Amino acid sequence: IPGHPRIRGQFADYLRGDAKSGTAKVAGVKGVVFVCDAAALTRNSSTVAEHLHLIMSAIANLPPSIPAPPILVFANKSDLLPKTAEKTANSALALTRTQTILERELEKRRQASLSRGQTGAGGGVLSELGEDADAAAEGTALGGLDIAEDAEGTSFTFEKWEGGDIEVRSGWVDVKRKSGKEGESDSEGESPVRGEKEKRGDGLGKLVEWVAALR
Repeated sequence: IPGHPRIRGQFADYLRGDAKSGTAKVAGVKGVVFVCDAAALTRNSSTVAEHLHLIMSAIANLPPSIPAPPILVFANKSDLLPKTAEKTANSALALTRTQTILERELEKRRQASLSRGQTGAGGGVLSELGEDADAAAEGTALGGLDIAEDAEGTSFTFEKWEGGDIEVRSGWVDVKRKSGKEGESDSEGESPVRGEKEKRGDGLGKLVEWVAALR
């Protein structure tokens, strides 16, 4: 998503297939990867959830003629979370923490949208328009965070989201730096913790696996 608020909404052009590269149109999107910093998510949770909400809302409001692309929330830097006895536990911790935090923040946004919709709906007008108007107003108030009817009255979760498919995975990127500083890398660029990370497998394996399945 573009960082500047004035151009942030341009990502929706790619979802609709309206984006252009030069004079040629860019093909429709097969999937969306939303990358967040698992190590810093606690202090940035509100902002991260806001950006994710923008994507979810855009997908939920796509016309029926455009298939909703699946979303992968990729919790990056899972290797920077506090170490545990099991080397593989960091990824599981990052996944659980990321999903819990984002679902909680999105539920807050959902409830706020519902409250604003109920306040500005004008009960008398909606009563005259009938049940269809009630349903339309409720859908607008949710802002793309609709959940299944049988889940009404419960908190928002990715599993209950009606806008499409969303999944959370975690991983990391190995960065090797050439410097003379102790604890970063040796003269040949080999990281002193390389062996430790290799035991945990490929940090991007889950991401690559998800993208490959889109073909």
